[in-house]
Amino acid sequence: MPSATVHLKIAYMAKDAFGIKNDTQFYMGCIAPDAVNLRGQASEKERYAVHVRSKNYDEWKENIKAFYYEQKDSFNGDTDYLKGYVFHLLTDIAWDEVVQPNLFAFLQSKGYDKTQFKEQKWKELFRFNTQLATQDWYSEVKDKLRKAVCYGMLGIPVEQVEQYRDYVVSDYEKDKMLDEKPEFLNKTHLLATSIRTALAFEKFV
Repeated sequence: MPSATVHLKIAYMAKDAFGIKNDTQFYMGCIAPDAVNLRGQASEKERYAVHVRSKNYDEWKENIKAFYYEQKDSFNGDTDYLKGYVFHLLTDIAWDEVVQPNLFAFLQSKGYDKTQFKEQKWKELFRFNTQLATQDWYSEVKDKLRKAVCYGMLGIPVEQVEQYRDYVVSDYEKDKMLDEKPEFLNKTHLLATSIRTALAFEKFV
């Protein structure tokens, strides 16, 4: 799974293609599922519930589809937050399918073993976060997020989502960024993930 910064960048790249009317709410939805990890990584049970996840990715995709249509009517036609939430889940899948295996292969080529992949993967994402955060889009999206309305969903209370939003637009930069050049991740990985996510997401819009 990618970082919040990567999620937001891919959402920023894709939003115009899908006629998103309220990009503020779309961006908020795109980070909301990871509010489950606000106070550190949640248990697998909690994370899976919030991401309607299955270890089988085909089942996960079906879960996402069912979740979207179950929730759609409760948003009274203003579904951009829900679309963002679904976009996040589909981006997680796309990243795992097209980027993460190559990233792990790169780490292995650098001499890391599987027990080190998780730590090194996040270090590389933190380097990439720093690079992305220097771009103009980042401050634009953060300004919008500050005004976003949050919703509690799938066991996460709205207050926790609000706290996560506030964290992403403030302290996230201190905790989740490394002032080093990425060794592997680059814009081609964003593009590959964006395309794969978009192909899945177009079924929902």
